[in-house]
Amino acid sequence: MVKERSAEAVISALSDPTPEVRSNVYDALLNFSAIHSGSDALVEAGYCKVLVENSTKESNDDVRHLPLLLLHNCVKGEKGLNEALENNAVEACIEVSVCE
Repeated sequence: MVKERSAEAVISALSDPTPEVRSNVYDALLNFSAIHSGSDALVEAGYCKVLVENSTKESNDDVRHLPLLLLHNCVKGEKGLNEALENNAVEACIEVSVCE
């Protein structure tokens, strides 16, 4: 329960206007999601949809890859995988790869 609330509290920081802030938040979330309970907390907090959206709209080259790295941690469980697919993660990955 505490992990879900922590994840919910941080999600808005992924929209911060400063690339350095977004990068630091992604780094922290990557560490948080390195364990199963952390990635589950992100999925429960609705991160899959946000990460798919952010992967296609991130304009900063230093941050652009981070939403997909974090999404990778979230899709290791069945619920995260289903949510990512429901939010067009495959299409977003293709779009990102074409743009690079």
